[in-house]
Amino acid sequence: KIPTQEEIENALATVDYTNCIILNGNIVKAPNIKLDLGASAKGYATDCLKAILIEKGIKKAVIDLGGNILVMQEENDNSKMKIGIKSPIIHESNKIVGYVEVKNKAIVTSGNYERFFETNEKLYHHIISSKTGYPVENELKSVTIISNEAMLSDILSTSCFVLGLEKSRILLEKFAEVSAIFFLKNDEIIEINNSSS
Repeated sequence: KIPTQEEIENALATVDYTNCIILNGNIVKAPNIKLDLGASAKGYATDCLKAILIEKGIKKAVIDLGGNILVMQEENDNSKMKIGIKSPIIHESNKIVGYVEVKNKAIVTSGNYERFFETNEKLYHHIISSKTGYPVENELKSVTIISNEAMLSDILSTSCFVLGLEKSRILLEKFAEVSAIFFLKNDEIIEINNSSS
């Protein structure tokens, strides 16, 4: 169901990160405020699974939580794992369009082509703009982030998808060990590589 403009405006009136603060390690929020952890939950879970595997003595693994991939290897293992990047074209998402070769990295993709519906020839995907209340519309089809932590990759992939390419370039300058792959709607592919490995 597509919400009415009034329902969207009422919901947007409560969207404000300043309605929450962290006090003594606890989140304190204003009444009737809900937190949506959709941009970080799978990444956090992936990092937790990695910690459990390490605790159990497992030194090599691939964790896959549907779009969130983490590759674990021993430090003295110089091999790299080849991870496929799916096509960001709707109805072609099972097609692999490229690969990244990584060691001990998390690879996370956010895009508009996996979770969506179409009505009246318009696409409604699951990444919502906090400004409009509707799905984000910009020049991007998808963003893949590669970093040392799955939660960071998860947060950055969604953030960059929302921000668009140019603002994402500025954001990613703050992260020395992060690489990104942007698939644009004009079929251009932009790579940003801040990682030394």
